[in-house]
Order: sequence, then C-alpha cells, then structure tokens
Amino acid sequence: MARRGNSLSESLFAFIEVAIGSCCGYLVLSTLNGWYVATRETSEFVLRPARIIFFMPPCMAFLGLVLLFHDRIKERLFNDALKREIPRSWHNPVLPDFLHKISIVWSTSCLALSLALIPVHSRFTGEEMTTQALWPMPERRHPYTDIKSIALAYYYSPRGAHSKGGWSKERALYLRFRDGAIWTTMNGLAEATLAQRETLADFVSGRSGVPVEHPPLGDSRRGSTRSRIDP
Repeated sequence: MARRGNSLSESLFAFIEVAIGSCCGYLVLSTLNGWYVATRETSEFVLRPARIIFFMPPCMAFLGLVLLFHDRIKERLFNDALKREIPRSWHNPVLPDFLHKISIVWSTSCLALSLALIPVHSRFTGEEMTTQALWPMPERRHPYTDIKSIALAYYYSPRGAHSKGGWSKERALYLRFRDGAIWTTMNGLAEATLAQRETLADFVSGRSGVPVEHPPLGDSRRGSTRSRIDP
C-alpha cells in the first residue's frame, strides 16, 4: 500500500528550516530598522516596535518558502552534502501542485509586509513627536502644542480564543491630539517599559505644558482598545 504523508523526521527537518529562516529574518529586519532609525534626526526618545512585530511576518514568509522549496532543499542535503539517497519515507511531496500558487502569493505578501516594517518607529525631539508607519506611508509630525491630553491609563482587552481578556496590569501611555488622533504604547508598535513610559510622559508634559493624568482602573475615557490609534 502506498504511503501517505511525510515522515516525522522530515517534518522535524521542515520545522528547523522554518525556525532558522524566522530567526534570520527577525535579525535582519530588526537590524535594518535600527539602521533606519539611526539615520533620522537626533531625538530624546526613540520607541521601536515589539520583537514579535519583527518576528511574525518573516516567520510566515519562511513558512511559505519552505513549503515551496523544501523538496529542492532536501535533494541538495542528501545528494550533495550527505552523498546518499533520499529515504523512501521522504519521497512524498510537501505540497500538491494546486497549493503552490497559494504559497507563492502568501510568501510574497509576507515578505512585502516585512520590508514595509523597516521604517516603523516613533521619536520625540525637543519640539515635536514624529511617527513613521509602514513604508511607503510618510512621517507624521505632531508639535507638542497640539497635544490635548496625556494619560497613563489601564486598558481593557476583550475576551478572545486565546485570551481571558480583562484590564491590563500596567498603565499604557496615551497622547491625545487636538485633531482627534491618538498615539499609544499599547498596540506593540512602540515598545517601552513602565519606567520608560513614565519618563516619556513627564518629558512630553514638560514640553507641552499639559499635565499627566492617571485615571483609576476601570476608567476607559482616556484609553480604549477601540480608539483610533496612530502608530
């Protein structure tokens, strides 16, 4: 009877391929983002995205690439490197032909998203705050005089399939501008520790003349997961 599926050892090899590619992609993307930020103007504070933001798109891209090129990789491994024949349990193709096109679109989309993440950051100079979203979107500059309110507030996350939901354990920083835009550290695009958030809030307060508010737990008027957020 013809064997179906792929062996456990081949699946483990494919997992290692994805893991190595994901780590390399993360290091490259994070390094390029750091270089890009270093070319900008000198700033008092610079906040970059959380590590998971730089890790997941390359991981998804390499998953698609491994599905596409796994058969070629294993042929090179056994025929060129190990100088032996491919085991019979490894002879099954990873993907049926009809899934190849889907993998190509998936990999291309994730690679494009990875490249678009390179410039993402927020920086604070003595006169203004600047946010850079995904490439090729332009920078957005907000003078401190445009700030309407500054809050270190708890935020509420709704219950999900992999989360119990509830109020956050630490306060996130929220900057609300007079044009209605909101910038926050709670969405992962501007990672900062609690101490850094407090220091940044005091810095912006000193520059703008707007006092820092500390709403009690349960008060969602200053911060909400449903608010419109500028990265």
